[in-house]
Amino acid sequence: MISRDSARAMMLMTAGIASLVTMDATVKLLVVEDIHAIQLIALRSIIIAPVIFLVFKIRGEGRRLIPGRWKWQIFRAIIGFIAPCTFFMSLVFLPQVNATVIFFAAPLIITLCSVLLLGEKFGPHRWLAVVVGFIGVAIALNPQGSVHWFGYLLAILGTVTYAGLFITGRYLSDTESTPSLVMSYNVGVGIIGMALLPWVWTTMDTRQWMILCLLALLAVIGHFCITAAFAKAQASLLSPFEYTALFWAILYDQLLWQVAPDRQTLTGGFIVIAAGLYFLYRERLSLPHSDNTAVTGIAPKITPDD
Repeated sequence: MISRDSARAMMLMTAGIASLVTMDATVKLLVVEDIHAIQLIALRSIIIAPVIFLVFKIRGEGRRLIPGRWKWQIFRAIIGFIAPCTFFMSLVFLPQVNATVIFFAAPLIITLCSVLLLGEKFGPHRWLAVVVGFIGVAIALNPQGSVHWFGYLLAILGTVTYAGLFITGRYLSDTESTPSLVMSYNVGVGIIGMALLPWVWTTMDTRQWMILCLLALLAVIGHFCITAAFAKAQASLLSPFEYTALFWAILYDQLLWQVAPDRQTLTGGFIVIAAGLYFLYRERLSLPHSDNTAVTGIAPKITPDD
């Protein structure tokens, strides 16, 4: 039977994913109006970073925001800037559901990076899931002209750099606190965005500023809900709820753009989801029942026989 904490965690995770996909929809509203993704990322960070600072300052935990390994944090900020920038730019060319399906490949890429860079071991079951997942991504790639190809390339680049962001965060988690990783990411992304802002700036009207504020609010709510969810339940229980993003992406494409997903994209998406769920199932079998990866959402190293 599911405990009360687990039930709350699943609700928080679902709400967090819904908030972040809604944020992507608001981003698409602005980027199709020629507001550059760099401008949105820079202004979003300017809004979010002071909020994070004030929250921890009021709680008397300001020291937790100070990073220790500056060079790695700077490198992580560069990767962290490329990831949302390329993903947001892909929304100019692709329906939101297509970009979302491509983004589902991130856990597969993280798996490969974990083996190559972190020395983790995976058995044949999970390697099979990874291979099948990439086949699903290949099926979902259904470009209809050069413009769509460029959008897919941007989405793939965003997915790969997001995986790099996760892996560097995982590498630094031994010495850096989670708040310092979040704060340094937002500050670094904001600095990079502000440096590039003069070349991409577009004057925004009142409506666009309101959408931008909503975008920042949704980002804060989404990350807060997901962080709170991982504080209450294991990552292996919560990770499948990430795939609810597909439902919201389809909904917003229909409501805002009157675009229905094509059969090939949905087929590939469901294959990726099935592979991801099987991977999580095999991972859950290998974890001790008492294990709780609450704070970071990162499972311990996996035994090579699975």
